[in-house]
Amino acid sequence: MNCVTGKQMLRDTLAGRQAPLIPSAPLYMGLYCESLWRGKLVEVYREMAANRTRLTLSFDALTDAHLEAWDRTWALFHAPPDWMRTRWGINRSQAEGSTVALTRNACIWTSADGKTSVDYLAPYSATTSSSVDIWDRDVPLSTVTDVEALVPLQTWESWLEDRRATWIERSLGRWGDRHLIKTTTGAPFWGAYSILGFSGLMHAVKQQPAMLEKLLERLLHNRMEYIRAVAEVGVPCLFIEECFSSADIISEADFARLAWPMLRDMIAYAADLGLLTVFYYCGQIEGRVPYLAQSAANALAFEEEKKNIKIDLAEIRSVVGPAKTILGNLDVTALRDASREKVHALIAEQARAAGAPFVASVGSPVIVDTPPERVSWVTEAARNLSLSGSALNQSNS
Repeated sequence: MNCVTGKQMLRDTLAGRQAPLIPSAPLYMGLYCESLWRGKLVEVYREMAANRTRLTLSFDALTDAHLEAWDRTWALFHAPPDWMRTRWGINRSQAEGSTVALTRNACIWTSADGKTSVDYLAPYSATTSSSVDIWDRDVPLSTVTDVEALVPLQTWESWLEDRRATWIERSLGRWGDRHLIKTTTGAPFWGAYSILGFSGLMHAVKQQPAMLEKLLERLLHNRMEYIRAVAEVGVPCLFIEECFSSADIISEADFARLAWPMLRDMIAYAADLGLLTVFYYCGQIEGRVPYLAQSAANALAFEEEKKNIKIDLAEIRSVVGPAKTILGNLDVTALRDASREKVHALIAEQARAAGAPFVASVGSPVIVDTPPERVSWVTEAARNLSLSGSALNQSNS
């Protein structure tokens, strides 16, 4: 029986040393778990309230309730992933004295200043107006003053103010011995979308590249400050995502000038601080993999084949070489709909194609109506495989 923990296997694999068994690290588990977590949080609050209909929370009580709900959510997986996301918590000033109002059909948390309310029993949608109403936004980007106003510079210390790092610190203490704790951020080019909108970003690429480059430099500064804060609080792993710079959206020349230098420097900075980095690239990868192979990322991840996009893990391995870890990109519709045997076979096929070092994963966020039992199949499949060089064998463990 192999006594190596999933955390150890994943750390070793990301460091380029394939472990005795294949680790499991499905992407975007926070998105998948959010609605489940909200249900568990209601459960925790009802237990805290006993027969009362109203709670007044301290900062520590709120944080502990959130973590307990996450613990119960994670317990839904009989074979959980080997990594676990953590996040920055709510500010102490908003949590201390916040309230929870409980009825049969509602569980409404209200911040201490009364400006923010959340009903944790209301239907949850991951898509909000802030993320879907900016496709046609076209923000002026004419002068340096415009750039400076759009992206105020931040410091890493600001991330630690008002005890925002408490969730992270307690996550490390609570689960850090079993799971590789990671947090996430986006690459600068991807971050520019949320500021300029899709239309504005695409116009800037072609019409105002010099101003866009200055904006990206400021975004890079802020990303690096964020990464410094992550390292300061002891998070060992960073997940970085990039969207809208793929070959189906911008040219390789524009990628090489605007997206790649910021991404390269950002990943290098994280590596210099000792963080394990997993980089996820969304979209068509033609002309991109040679760049990504040069990055300091420990591992590369890609979405599944869809939208006529071809993602061949064997071809990627031939470009990136034997040292860099590749994450699998299992189609999440197969995870939701296919048989257990089929899911296991698909992950085995990906492991053969990618070779070592390899991590079982998915290509997109797990579809929210996928039962937790099926999510556990990713880890099950990984544990049934071992890699020796690039050859896949059934494990005897």
